[in-house]
Amino acid sequence: MALIIAGTVFGLLLAIGIAIAMGIEQNPVLERMAQIGEQPETEPILTPELAKSWRERVVTPFLDSISSLIGNLAPSSMLQDNRRRLQHATWC
Repeated sequence: MALIIAGTVFGLLLAIGIAIAMGIEQNPVLERMAQIGEQPETEPILTPELAKSWRERVVTPFLDSISSLIGNLAPSSMLQDNRRRLQHATWC
């Protein structure tokens, strides 16, 4: 009977010791959140991009990609003909 009581007391003391040790050790997530909270607030990365107008951010890149796609689909003979016409126009 004394052996059971001694084992139970030892187990309780061990559990209390582990609980205290875990309580002293800080959670790494909470530690990182505290570090982030201490840092001064900086300007968001996207602010310069969002300062541009909607036309500059969306419309112009979309039209550039469409014109590039259409240019790639044009037959090479048409491109050569247009180059020849431009050269002829600059000489005149």
